[in-house]
Amino acid sequence: MNLDESYKLLNVSSDAPLSEVQKAYKEKMAKSHPDKVAHLSEELQKKAKELALEINKAYNNIKSYKGSRG
Repeated sequence: MNLDESYKLLNVSSDAPLSEVQKAYKEKMAKSHPDKVAHLSEELQKKAKELALEINKAYNNIKSYKGSRG
């Protein structure tokens, strides 16, 4: 996942401060967390886990980039 895709997934602009990125990450995870669909089908649980991994990847990607820029 490239940096642009990461920003798009978290729905933040590339000039957003890390605090805004973190807030967007937390909100997205709260809505998309696999525990929210634990009572649903295995297919939906699998999709939720995949989405959670993508959200984590996006956040870590942005965090690493912004952290390396000082």
